[in-house]
Amino acid sequence: MVSNAALRSGVTLEQLYAAICEPEVESILFSASKTGRIIISNLVMVDHLVMQLLRRVLPMDFLISESSASHSAAASAAAKAAASAAASAAPVAAQRHVRGLWGSSLHGTDAVQRSMDEATSTVATLWTVLRYDYNRLGLVWNSDTRYELKTKLKAQVDDFQFAQQLADGALSWNHVDFEVTYECLVASGSMADEVSWMHLDAESTSVNTSGSARVFDDLYRKLLAETIEDKRLHYLQLMAEAYLAEHATIGAFSGAAQIIARLRQCETWKEADGLLQLQRALLLHPANARALLRAKGEQLFVTMLCTSHAYAQSVAAKEAPAEVSPANWQLHILGKDGRVPAAEDAPPPLTLRKLRSALSEIALQDARVKRPGEQTWRRLCDAPELWWSVCVHGHSKAEGVKRSVLLLELLQCLDDLLPARDDKNAVLHPTPRTKRSLSSPEILPRLAQLLLSVEADVVLNVAKLLTSVLKGSLCASLQQ
Repeated sequence: MVSNAALRSGVTLEQLYAAICEPEVESILFSASKTGRIIISNLVMVDHLVMQLLRRVLPMDFLISESSASHSAAASAAAKAAASAAASAAPVAAQRHVRGLWGSSLHGTDAVQRSMDEATSTVATLWTVLRYDYNRLGLVWNSDTRYELKTKLKAQVDDFQFAQQLADGALSWNHVDFEVTYECLVASGSMADEVSWMHLDAESTSVNTSGSARVFDDLYRKLLAETIEDKRLHYLQLMAEAYLAEHATIGAFSGAAQIIARLRQCETWKEADGLLQLQRALLLHPANARALLRAKGEQLFVTMLCTSHAYAQSVAAKEAPAEVSPANWQLHILGKDGRVPAAEDAPPPLTLRKLRSALSEIALQDARVKRPGEQTWRRLCDAPELWWSVCVHGHSKAEGVKRSVLLLELLQCLDDLLPARDDKNAVLHPTPRTKRSLSSPEILPRLAQLLLSVEADVVLNVAKLLTSVLKGSLCASLQQ
């Protein structure tokens, strides 16, 4: 398919940069901006992956609904005109096969053609909507976001073109991993937790009315509202079973990132196990895996893996081994003023035993910790190597081995979702995110150390994971 070739070769990336970032020039000839818009609009008609790319690059509300154009009267009028022009062309398109770029055709059902017409109308409206500024919940678009988008698209274009020049063989753009996170919005608080958990994932359908989806969402609401642990465990089990059975109908889960957030703040290993089982079910959908990676869930899994395995190997299950969590931590309890002491006024470091004793007498959300020499105080949940060693209880050796195997299976599943080569055997660039993370200097040595485990299942799963990760990283390094 032409669109797949355009994605793999980086043509889609270059034309997307031209369509969004190049200046509009009045001329009898096609400008780079107008050419890019025509090409992207045609590619959207024949490949849903291009629309998904737009959704990962632009702020969420731009492509969730056409109502995003109603913020200003001028934008609304222009958007309606563009939409009506696209709609007027729809009857003609319905009488023939959908035609794409360079004459490529899509022979499909009426439902497919309606989907293509809707996508074409949305993109036709998009080019008009992008001209205006917006500032509301879920959508902020101004000079800062435009500059950040232009910078990141340009950096991606330059990086891929440079890699192509150095490559000895075929190179394919890793478009699935590419997305834009707007740091300017995060810094200003515009993308804070004000967005409801009920907001649908950009890659799921805009309105999912299936019975399975309603049941799953209802279970999630009950999980969020429940305060009794046993009932939460019951809801987690029901959610995992429901998603395993009906994941194709339910689709992407908009709360996938919140599951990782809940996992970071678990206080019992039993509830952590329930969340891990649900996470394994959620990985059946690629969009859920991307949400997990955005939340740096793979790093959390590695920390949990090392801690759980060390507990299982330890004779005394109540005391975390020193290599998992260093014994010297400084503790500060926030007062009413919410202030933390300066570095020179920091309290003396505590051993793990004393730290555990001190934390048992206070509210964990009021505790701030740091290592000697660090300048920044952290919440306990932001220091996972300490959290899982000190704050989480209810561990047993048998469960530790079983949990270690489950965590390795989750990491392997993440790594398998995007291999190092595409279906044409071309090396993906940039290297898939999971392989980059697991082969980093912070994580790879910790995984390699697990090869010394006395548990055969742990050793076999670690060896399989390391082989897959290093093979992918080696493909990328040999190609450059």
